[in-house]
Amino acid sequence: MAVTVVSGACARPQPDRTDPASGAEATTIAPAPAPSAAGQACAQFVTAALSVDAGADSGPGDARVRAANQFGVTGLAEQLGGEGRDNTWNLLATHRAHVQVTTEPVGDDPPPVRDDQTGAGVKITRVAIAGEWRQELDPLVAYCSLRRTGSEWKVSGLTLSDAAEHGAGG
Repeated sequence: MAVTVVSGACARPQPDRTDPASGAEATTIAPAPAPSAAGQACAQFVTAALSVDAGADSGPGDARVRAANQFGVTGLAEQLGGEGRDNTWNLLATHRAHVQVTTEPVGDDPPPVRDDQTGAGVKITRVAIAGEWRQELDPLVAYCSLRRTGSEWKVSGLTLSDAAEHGAGG
């Protein structure tokens, strides 16, 4: 499996001024960079793609198609439309539950941008909710392939993997 990931780059302290009182060099540490635009596009896509609503959707592929239409390249919706497998769908359908998704960037450095393509990855936490009923679902990791279209990044491919820790889903 090809793995693509995203996170912020490390900043090194850089001498940038001299302390007038002591004459010694002072260092300033730059704030952590904001998530990359490609990383944000991946997170938005994954959140939408996994935010299934069994009360409204006919299957898990519906959310993926919605995500692809909003955050993907042309043709991705058709590609993902057949990717409706989800081992939690029966549980969600039984409870007519929706899935609440949260993401955070994976902790590795992102691959360099090559031409107008890059990759990004996010860790995913999911909770199925129906009224008072709540069920944590197995955590996942998503790796997005992205292509720059104009001034924004669009998802061109997606790989989902089980995360190292497992929740109580299923």
